[in-house]
Amino acid sequence: MKEFIRDKNEKIDTLYVILISFLSAFGILIFCTKCSMLYPFQDGMDTNCFFTVGKALTQGKVLYRDIYEHKGLILYLIYSVAYLISETSFIGIFWLEVFCATIFLWYAHKTLRLLTGESQYWSIPILAFIAYTGYSFSYGGQIEELVLPILAWALYTFIRYMFDFQKGEKMLSLVKVFFMGLFTAILFWMKYTLTGFFLGLVLFMVVLQIRERNMKYLLRCALSFICGFLLVTIPVLIYFSWHHALSDLWQVYFYNMLFRYNNRDIGMSRIEYSIRKILLTFWRNKRYSILIVIGVAWFTMQKKLKNCTSFKVGLWMICIVTTFGIFYSTQYNRYWGEVLVVFSTLGFVPVSMLIKKVFSKKRYGIQHFSSIVILLVCIMMSRLFSMNSYLLDYSKEDMPQFIFADIIHSDGQNGQAIMNYGCLDLGMYTVLNVVPECKYFCDYNINLPIIYETQREYIGSGQADYIVTRSPLDFAQDLYEQVSYVEFELEFENYIQPYYLYRKVNL
Repeated sequence: MKEFIRDKNEKIDTLYVILISFLSAFGILIFCTKCSMLYPFQDGMDTNCFFTVGKALTQGKVLYRDIYEHKGLILYLIYSVAYLISETSFIGIFWLEVFCATIFLWYAHKTLRLLTGESQYWSIPILAFIAYTGYSFSYGGQIEELVLPILAWALYTFIRYMFDFQKGEKMLSLVKVFFMGLFTAILFWMKYTLTGFFLGLVLFMVVLQIRERNMKYLLRCALSFICGFLLVTIPVLIYFSWHHALSDLWQVYFYNMLFRYNNRDIGMSRIEYSIRKILLTFWRNKRYSILIVIGVAWFTMQKKLKNCTSFKVGLWMICIVTTFGIFYSTQYNRYWGEVLVVFSTLGFVPVSMLIKKVFSKKRYGIQHFSSIVILLVCIMMSRLFSMNSYLLDYSKEDMPQFIFADIIHSDGQNGQAIMNYGCLDLGMYTVLNVVPECKYFCDYNINLPIIYETQREYIGSGQADYIVTRSPLDFAQDLYEQVSYVEFELEFENYIQPYYLYRKVNL
């Protein structure tokens, strides 16, 4: 009877955690991501790049060969599905964000419960608030946000394994190792700099098993991991091979990203620049960085864990490899830091223990009610603290994308031959629902002369009917006339940028 009651309580607890995770994800993201239906438009330039490429794939264009962007195929396939759901909005991405956030919060809670021995419902909406209102969240729809559930699963798996290891269970399930390989491949074919977490985890497991002299098991692990990795990788390679684009895959996704994207002169060593970026990211994202510091420090000073040295070494190895995998570059983007949110879960452990000491067991048991109150407070605060919520005060009629679209339509044109020049994708391809004719459809922040030569030739030969840019056109003035100019907040509040629309003369 006791077993039955315990199982029933476990099921109720799981359902409640899923519910509060979903409500937290939906309630906070609806105010925090520009993909939300509450926003007039998602003006994030990277997100529009992804959407443009995803749309192009549905129209038969081949990634890297026919249309240029330097992220991985899996990301664009996701955006292809989003385009099929809605051709001119990001509602498909919004629901994907909610799903990913729900899984992330669920696994974060599983980790916290594992470490504290009790459910901590109150932590779920707080973690959601911290994750999606911070500086690194950017505008929504970024890869770093979408991979959080995978990283949360990996963190839980690592901690669960270390607990079992301390009890004498030295071997991680080969099924979990298989999924480690599968998830690594998913990250690799989205953005391979995000594989640092699994690289750190795998290196730690290899060292641990060598120390334990479990060489046969280590071999089986390697085979399981490879099988999982190949399950994703083989279809990707088949796609490029089928379209005779393997050389394009190598050139764009590997060579250009390794030797072109990261060759900016920074005036210092790359390791020094990386450390500066890490410190800057922690400073700008105090909400989660404080929790990370508290959590990692607590684990480092913990003396009660048996065999805790391995636990600490593994955690530090994963944290360091993950962080440097992201930031070891001559570039810097604020959304890179979103990945680190996964480690903030650890900071809730000492906080939970402190709460347990302060409140009696009876009062601590009212957290079902308190978690709902905290959820409602976090949702209301997300509207106030989100980096993106300034855009909720605007309508479509205020935004340059729709102002320009109205001009193009009033000319009797559909904007098929429009060129986004000199900057990342401003969203005109999305609003007009067109696939760009030029392979290099925008700027990519990469030192690649062929991009600029092709774009200038496309414009200089008069192939573009319209040009949208953020700066005055510095050539082909005899072919194009400026027809509109709008100043608007770009991507985040108080970052005012001009938008120019040029039209071909005598169109």
